[in-house]
Formats: sequence, structure tokens, C-alpha cells
Amino acid sequence: MKLSWARRTAAARLRNSRLFSSAGSGSATSPSIGLGEQVERAERERARKASVDDWLGWSAKQGRIVTGGGPHVAERLFSAENGYPFEEDELPHHHMIAGTSREAYGGWRQERAPGGSSVAPPNWMSGTWGRTIFTGGWEHTTDETETCYNLQTPSLFVDMRIPNERARVFSGRQWSDEPLRDLDELELRLLARQHAFGGYSRFAELQLPPATASAAHGDAESAPVLVCTRHHVADWNFVNTPRSRPNKWRVELVGNAVCPRSYHTWKEWAYAADADGRPYYLEQWVRRDPACSDRRAQTDGADADRVFALFSGAACVPSSLGSSGSLQPAARRAAVVVAVADRFSYIVARDFSGVSAAAAAMLSEWGGPLVELVDAALASGHRDLAEACLGLEAGHGSISQGWVIETSVQPWREGSSLHDLLGPAQQAAPSTLGDAPVRDAVQWGESRFDVIECDGCSGEELSALLSHRA
Repeated sequence: MKLSWARRTAAARLRNSRLFSSAGSGSATSPSIGLGEQVERAERERARKASVDDWLGWSAKQGRIVTGGGPHVAERLFSAENGYPFEEDELPHHHMIAGTSREAYGGWRQERAPGGSSVAPPNWMSGTWGRTIFTGGWEHTTDETETCYNLQTPSLFVDMRIPNERARVFSGRQWSDEPLRDLDELELRLLARQHAFGGYSRFAELQLPPATASAAHGDAESAPVLVCTRHHVADWNFVNTPRSRPNKWRVELVGNAVCPRSYHTWKEWAYAADADGRPYYLEQWVRRDPACSDRRAQTDGADADRVFALFSGAACVPSSLGSSGSLQPAARRAAVVVAVADRFSYIVARDFSGVSAAAAAMLSEWGGPLVELVDAALASGHRDLAEACLGLEAGHGSISQGWVIETSVQPWREGSSLHDLLGPAQQAAPSTLGDAPVRDAVQWGESRFDVIECDGCSGEELSALLSHRA
């Protein structure tokens, strides 16, 4: 029997009140509980309270690290005055806001042809990567702090980061068929503090400024390095205010006199640097997909694994209200599905069109981070807006198991199939992307996906693969 909304809310509040209760106060009055069990309960409550506190501070710390200590640091370093100019269309949300992502992706595919202005990434980079170190601004986190799934193909990517505290806080939780309604306000705030984004990775070989080249290689006249600029089509952290600097970084593959070359580990350095040539953040990535790592190490990744990348739609970007006072839905929610070997990741943009007129007005005027929007929406009584903020879907899983989602920003999705989210997949008519024909397109539920990459399998094999169920 389903519980009413009021009873579910009351149960959630009671559950969370216990999260912050003093364990000793309840147990001290119960003669049936021994001293040892009272101590164990108190320790569990303290550990759970510490997990909640750490999780609430996770997004803010991630922001400080990726900006080298704060936005003012990154903006000062990534500037023309500091020797790192950039164009407006390099910004990660430029094409998302303009609604030109699909056209841009088609043009960039053509640029990868011989003589074009961008290059395909090395084959070894295609795969699923976990982040072991993240440091900047005298702070750091590791894979003991958060679990990351960064799946990169030669074009599209999906990158997801989930605080490890989530598993401790939600351990043993059973989800109903209306999981967002099961959550109390604190739990909604906690789930806002995750991250996922996806889109297109555009690679180029660039000459670093002398100071950075000297710091990185000991030679101001060093050879060009591989640089990536990422363009987002769906982004957990983005609401109305776009990022003011590119998501641009250089790639360093491990391999020197001390460590032999390996295709299992690489470093992501911020493209911009300080006056001494030191980048303002660093991320170290280690291959997660062991099934293909040995082949990639031996062959530099050439023809090692099946790789495909699918892209659909245009994001619903909140900016203005319709005549009815509500936000208008996008024709299609942007979505990306990428896969290498047996591993897949997906992301589907959120849609705010179902929120109330009052919540839509608050959203249209918002200029801060998403986590602060969720907090403010709940404080203002706009729970529908807070729930809509958590509506961006992202996850990672196994194709051979029937597209089973193993990890997701929505924990209640874990163990289900991607087919449950997107619907049945089927082959569709040939398509074009910009002026360049793509190999095919597929219809997956209500979404039509352009096939941006398809290596290691034919169109018929891809169609069968997308329809696979365990």
C-alpha cells in the first residue's frame, strides 16, 4: 500500500531528525540497552553527522580547487592580461545557450580531417577514467573523497563526480516509485551537491606560453602539447549564469626517466598558469576499464575496442518566462550516450517547464550556483523548483548486463536499465550533422540521436547492441 505524500514527508523528516539527534539522550533512558550498545549508537550517529557535514561542504570545496582558490584567482590567470586570451565561443556554455551545439559539433567533426584546425585525441584516451588526485589553491581531494567516472570518446564525453559520503548517508535506503517525494529538505540539499556534465571535447596541439612551457618541460621552446577544450550540452552546476572562462586544459601522459610510459594514467593541468608557469589546478586520471587497458597499453589504443557516441537535442536553458508566466519546454532535452568496450555513460539535461509560475519567476532571476538555488528554493517554499534542479539524469554502467546503470546521480536509478529511462531503441533514417553526413541516427524512446562516433561495429550491430537486454 502506498503512503500518502503527507505521511511520506513526515516519515522522511523523522528519519532525518534521528540523523542529528543525540544518540545518548535516547538510549540513556532505555534500561534494555547496554552501555556498550549505547556507545556504538553514539559513534554511529556522530559518524553520520560528520558525513552530512562533509557532504554539505563538498561542492564549495570542489569550486575552490578548480579555480585555484576562488573564481577571482582563475579569472585573473585565465585572461588576456596574463597571456591567456580566449574567444567567446570557447566558453563551455556558449553553444548551449545559443542553441548551436549540434551545428558546432558537425563543424568540429570536419575539422578533424587532415589539414583541419583541430585533431582527434590519441586512441589511448578513449575509455573510462577515475580521478585519484584533484588539487588546487592549497586544497585537495582524492578518490577517497569522491568517485568519478569520466568516459571520453574521440568526440563526446560524460563526466560524473559523486561524493563518497552519499553511500554512507543513504546506506540501506529503499526507494519508492516516487523517490524525490521520499526525500526531506536536507536530503534534497545533499543530493544537489554532486556533479555531472557532458558534451564535446575539442582537441588541438598548441604551443604553450614560454613561462608555462619552461615550468612544464624545462624548455621555453618545447614542442606543442595536446590541449582540450570542453563544450557542455548538459551541466549539473549550470542554471542561468555561464562559466566565465573556458574549460580548457592540457594533457600530460605519464612517461619519463623515472616512470615508464603507460596508457593507464595521465594528468590534466589547467591551461592557464601563474607568472611562474604553474597551472592553477591539477587532476590525475587512472583508467577504470581494465578489460581494455592492456590492449591500449600495447597498441596505443588502435582498434582496441568498440567506441560509439550518440547526441540528441538542444538543452532547455531557463532565461525568460512565457506568456503564461511559466517556462517553456525545449523541443527535446539534450542527451549524450557514450560507450567504450562494455562501459557506457549517459547524461540527459533537466527541464524546468513543470515548475509553478512563482518558482519559474525565481529561477529566471537567479544568478548564483545550483546548490544555492536549491537551498534558496527550499527556504522559500518552492520544493517543486528544488526537485526540478535534481532532474538532470546521469549515470554509468554495463552494456552486456542489459545497459544496467551501476552508478547514477539519482541513486534510485542504480540497478535499473537505461531502457527504463530512455525507452526502446531502434534504427532510424540516415541523418546529417551540419554539412557533414553522420553514419546514421537511432531513435531511442522519444529521442533521436545522431551517431557521432561508431568504431568497431557496423550500423546493424550498433542497432542490435542498443536494443540489448539481459
